[in-house]
Amino acid sequence: MDAMRENLAYLIDQRLYESAEILGSFLISAAGPGSEVSAISRAENLVLYADALFGRQEYRRALVCGG
Repeated sequence: MDAMRENLAYLIDQRLYESAEILGSFLISAAGPGSEVSAISRAENLVLYADALFGRQEYRRALVCGG
């Protein structure tokens, strides 16, 4: 999961927001309620996903995820 989170951050840094949104949605779904992912990791995934949404100018969705 850490490698995918690093890739997500890289995609955001490179302004590849659409690809980042796809990877972010996968990370969030993989870290669902039944998984063994810590709350901190889950929060980091949500913030990165919100950054990808913000980059795509989907401000309301970004607020719901990262707010």
